[in-house]
Amino acid sequence: MELVKNFPYLTISEFSSAISSLQSLFYRIPPSPKESGENPWLSVDIIQEHGTHYLRITKSLCTHTHTRERTSLTQGKHDQVTKQPQSSSSSDREVQVVEEYDADDQIILDNKNPQPLICYDIMLSPTYSVPVLYFSVKDVAHRYPPTMRVLYDHVIPQGYAEQTKEGSGVLGGVTVADHPITNAPVYFIHPCKTASVLQASTSFISPHNESARLDHLSYLILWIGAMGKYVGLDVPIDLGTAVKREKEEGNGTT
Repeated sequence: MELVKNFPYLTISEFSSAISSLQSLFYRIPPSPKESGENPWLSVDIIQEHGTHYLRITKSLCTHTHTRERTSLTQGKHDQVTKQPQSSSSSDREVQVVEEYDADDQIILDNKNPQPLICYDIMLSPTYSVPVLYFSVKDVAHRYPPTMRVLYDHVIPQGYAEQTKEGSGVLGGVTVADHPITNAPVYFIHPCKTASVLQASTSFISPHNESARLDHLSYLILWIGAMGKYVGLDVPIDLGTAVKREKEEGNGTT
């Protein structure tokens, strides 16, 4: 198995290898049983558009609203969302999206409508050379617009709200930005702190110690575990076990 040469940074070829390996492994392992209590991944797809490619992981959205105390963490942010500019060249396109969202309007789950989905798009940042996450809710009934209220009430797991707040969290903040391919408004984790988060998660890794370096797939699993958990993207237990098993087999151990 090929190893990441300059951890925590990835090249385009290393990223391509990582997402291809994850997709292949996902479809080779049996799905988790429903009684496992997990919210499983429904699909893992590699999307190629406009000369680039990225990984999309799709899950069902757990449509439970958290407590009013939790919602108060984002009080004052619900009605106004600032789109994060993607680069200095696009800074002149920074706009503010004003969402009129009545606090008394509750998102009503209608059993006649299909289960809403959440799509996590993983791309390689050309500026930071680390994976970057864009995510959005897909719902035919349009009950979950890309607002901070929806983000904190329906997407971010309970207990992780503080870590995702811009300026005070460990992630660099979750904002709303234009998707670089579709141009649709989506949630976005800024990658400015990704390298330091990965380094803190893997103090044992050294570029001078090959046995302690990560292969491409293990890097991606590490990144999902370190960054995705804050926004509802966890590595399924069976997938994590399969990655560990493949690594042991690749190293000739049992």
